[in-house]
Amino acid sequence: MKSQELAALASHFSRLEWLCHHPKETENIEELFRETKEFIERFTEESSPRLQELLSDLHLRVSTWHQVWERLGKEADFRNAVGREAHRWSEELSKLSKETSREEK
Repeated sequence: MKSQELAALASHFSRLEWLCHHPKETENIEELFRETKEFIERFTEESSPRLQELLSDLHLRVSTWHQVWERLGKEADFRNAVGREAHRWSEELSKLSKETSREEK
């Protein structure tokens, strides 16, 4: 996975965070869950073993959120927890993207 793909994945998590904190805007969150899972699947196989492990973990998290969103997505505590986790992953992926960019040069 290249630095651009990591940055794009970080953007997915950033949008997810934003949607979690703006409950009136969450009509598109189901699509974002699907897109994020597909994005992760697309790049997992071509990634290093260390990154494959991280991407598998992220895929599991997003899949779980997606499965329970219909039931729990209206609860502020759940949305806030997902938003915090999405923020953490957005930051982590952005940092990893910068490190990977330096290695690519």
